[in-house]
Amino acid sequence: IGAMKVKSGDEVIYATIDNPDKKMALFTQNGNGAIVAKDIPVTNRMGVGVKRLALDKQDKIIGVSQVSNADAFAIFTSNGYAKILKYSEVGESARNRKGQALLGSKHKEHSLIRVEKLSTDYNYVMQNEDEKLTYLYSKNIPLDVRLGNGKQMLKTNKLLNVYKFIIV
Repeated sequence: IGAMKVKSGDEVIYATIDNPDKKMALFTQNGNGAIVAKDIPVTNRMGVGVKRLALDKQDKIIGVSQVSNADAFAIFTSNGYAKILKYSEVGESARNRKGQALLGSKHKEHSLIRVEKLSTDYNYVMQNEDEKLTYLYSKNIPLDVRLGNGKQMLKTNKLLNVYKFIIV
């Protein structure tokens, strides 16, 4: 099993077996997203990796997925809004760029809480600041454009988390 060096203050948020036919989608808390080629060079086990997305000081990666052109993403904001965004709306980017803004005008003071590849096998539970849980069917999340606001799925001042679960 290989490993890599992780800098102090950094954390691993995603690990998977690589599929060479797919690209990598990355999303930030401040509302940017990009799809980048996976031209990751092979290094020794103590290598530090390749910078994929340029981040502002207070920004961090909150979503990563291997994707293909047919995929879409479920996007959730800190003020309880959600939307589905097609792959083509996110846009491909060279590495070490900021990506494209994904938040509409209603979200200027808000951030992304969770972004992930959409699957009809999942539904979601949203948790607000009072720790109240609200069930959300993935089929009720509207398809929108990159700078669209989506739909308010939960009236809240602060969405704490979004959990996904498998439909059985």
